[in-house]
Formats: sequence, C-alpha cells, structure tokens
Amino acid sequence: MDILKKVINSLTDKEKFEILVIISLLFLCTILVLSAIAWSRGQDVDYFKEKIFIIEERLNINDRRDNDQGDKLSAVDNKLAEAERDITIIAINVAATHL
Repeated sequence: MDILKKVINSLTDKEKFEILVIISLLFLCTILVLSAIAWSRGQDVDYFKEKIFIIEERLNINDRRDNDQGDKLSAVDNKLAEAERDITIIAINVAATHL
C-alpha cells in the first residue's frame, strides 16, 4: 500500500488525468462490449422463440394430419365391419337355403 501511495504521489496532475481518461475509456469499452453481448443474446432468444414457434406449428399440422388419418381409418374400419356383417348375413342365408 505504501508503494502505491508513493507511485500516486510521484505522478503529475497531467499523468493522473491521462490515467483517469484511460480508465474511463476502458470502462466505456467494457460497457459497450457487454451491451453488445446482451443485445446479441436477446436476438438469439428471439430467433429461437421463432424457431420453436415454427416447430410447434409443424407439430400441430402433423397432429391434425394424424387425426385425419385416424378418422379415415376409423371410417374404413366401420365399412369393413359393415361388410363383414353383410357377408355373415349372406353366408347364413345361403346356408339356410341349402338345408
């Protein structure tokens, strides 16, 4: 601590001012860099929010397609069940007429 006081006391007012200016500029540069980093991260967040929204939309579209396919399959299953009942009725009628 004594060495630091000796160094500070040995500086002229002009040198002290120059050190103050340099420290102030370094502080300002640090603030600018940190602000740029924060802004960049904010842009990244917006970018990824948009990407997540697009992915969710695609998933919703795929879910709707799956539901539509499921509805179509249900309709086909119902038609097959009706056809099976009709075939069973026809088979019973044919068997009854041959007895």
